[in-house]
Amino acid sequence: MPIPSTRVSPSAGDILRGGPGRRCVVLMNQSSRDHTLLGVRPSPGPGRGAVSSQSSRDKRPKRSLPGSTVRREGRAISGTAYPAVGDVAVGDPIGELVVTPTEITLFRFSALTWNPHRIHFDAPYAATEGYPGPLVHAHLHGSYLARLVVEWAGPRARLTRFRWQNRQYAIPGDELRITGTVTAVDGRLVDCELVETNQRGETCAPGWATVELPECDA
Repeated sequence: MPIPSTRVSPSAGDILRGGPGRRCVVLMNQSSRDHTLLGVRPSPGPGRGAVSSQSSRDKRPKRSLPGSTVRREGRAISGTAYPAVGDVAVGDPIGELVVTPTEITLFRFSALTWNPHRIHFDAPYAATEGYPGPLVHAHLHGSYLARLVVEWAGPRARLTRFRWQNRQYAIPGDELRITGTVTAVDGRLVDCELVETNQRGETCAPGWATVELPECDA
């Protein structure tokens, strides 16, 4: 998969969001607690990243990771009714994504990101580290947060900034609920605050995103 070059800080976990017909690429770095998106530009090729939106030229239905379900809410989540400039206001919800990662989910994400750490797929090893099961990857938490935003904003929008923090670990079987709210609107730019919680109500990962919405007649 071709990886575009971009100048970022060594500790950044970056998601690059393309324009219409472009796919996303996720660059992984597990060393940062606060993962910030910098230097955003479109992916040059058709490769899939850990978070991806359906290409406007690809009519095949999108497939979710095993064990994931999506509850779509809000004014711009269903069908093709994506938001445009003037459609959103501060306080608007951007929907809800509910996922239940499985051991297969973690194994596939490890393979996708070339992450060989046993703590993500070897339960006996994870137990030696004091955890009740393999850990959901830090960047998979971020991918879930970004997925909610890009699926809400739609294929004509552009994710211009994204960051998140990992607060609480998750293991296979945990139900992760991702929600978001619009916190600021400045012309075409919309800021969103995101949060991922588990079935016990604990915050696993908060996040923040800025999207650039298209004009109504674009």
